[in-house]
Amino acid sequence: MKQVAGLVGCAAAVLVVAVVVSTSTTYAQVQVRAEISGPPGIKFGQGFAVENIAAAAGLVGLDRLSKARTDGLVVAALNNSIMTILPHLQAKNMKVDTRKDFVPVAGVANIPTFFAVPGSSKIKNVQDLIKQAKNTEAPVNYSSGGVGSPQHMATEMFKAFTNTQLTHIPYRGASQAALAVASGEVQVMSMALSL
Repeated sequence: MKQVAGLVGCAAAVLVVAVVVSTSTTYAQVQVRAEISGPPGIKFGQGFAVENIAAAAGLVGLDRLSKARTDGLVVAALNNSIMTILPHLQAKNMKVDTRKDFVPVAGVANIPTFFAVPGSSKIKNVQDLIKQAKNTEAPVNYSSGGVGSPQHMATEMFKAFTNTQLTHIPYRGASQAALAVASGEVQVMSMALSL
């Protein structure tokens, strides 16, 4: 597998923990279930079951979360796009109202992002990316975890700020999108730094 080279970042993702509904059940009485709308990587202490549901920029996990038991023992780690951006970009696909159906518990992290390219890429810095993205004879494709995902939104902001053209290639999740850039299937991806 090719190495992935990082470029300077342009946005930050916010992780929010939310619960469906809170009741008086204590965490010591039953096992807590966490639903993560993204790839593996978040670690919890003992007594937690973690299920990673990566698809449709978080919509699949959000739908599953909305159908979870409402005893306050199902929590989710959601990025900012799932709660605030997807309801506007994917309104016809939303089966829930994020403002009414969920209760935010805490902001967990601001995660800086960067652009990654295949290790063999001629793009070595942001200036190279801008130059390549303005070259209409050699279009640049970028991957994301889906329409409305943090990767998609960060790259669209970059395009707007730099007056460049990059073609969006959405994948089922951020992991698949990262594999696409690492393999050279696409030229660039906005990625979050690991915590």
